[in-house]
Amino acid sequence: RRQDPCSTASSSASSSSSSSSSSSRSAAAAPSTPPGHNTALLSAIWRVYRQPFVAGGLWKLPHDLISFVSPFLIKMLYQYVDPKGAAAPAGWRQGLLICFYFFASQLLTSITLHQYFDRVFVVSMHVRSALIACMYRKALRLSHASRQRKSLGELINLMSVDVQRLTDLIPYLHNLVW
Repeated sequence: RRQDPCSTASSSASSSSSSSSSSSRSAAAAPSTPPGHNTALLSAIWRVYRQPFVAGGLWKLPHDLISFVSPFLIKMLYQYVDPKGAAAPAGWRQGLLICFYFFASQLLTSITLHQYFDRVFVVSMHVRSALIACMYRKALRLSHASRQRKSLGELINLMSVDVQRLTDLIPYLHNLVW
């Protein structure tokens, strides 16, 4: 059972705000986050969806490793087709073996990449639905005065465009790691 990122983010944000308001002397000495750079939501998303995101990344690693095999296979094929300095010409079985290696490497590359994207896109859709639910829940709790400060277009922009940008980024975060 997954935790609710909305409650996780709000509890971590409220615990940090209550601890900072209780001791003003320690707040002045401790480094604070710049305004507009609250990381409570990102840390809540990481805590809730870390396991499936990392499990998806485990499919990316074999894909990246197998992609290094292709240059060696091309070198083997080139040596088979143009055997300079070879004492005896290579047999047809070696050519079939090289073809099998090409087929196997491309098959494994395809399987691992598709499994990776399947796993991380599922995580991305879960994050998207959780963020939209958090924003919708917050929009329902806004007072009338708060709703007057934000237009309907701004609220819809937060619920669609900004969430879409984050969910588009999630499948490609593993590329930043390696």
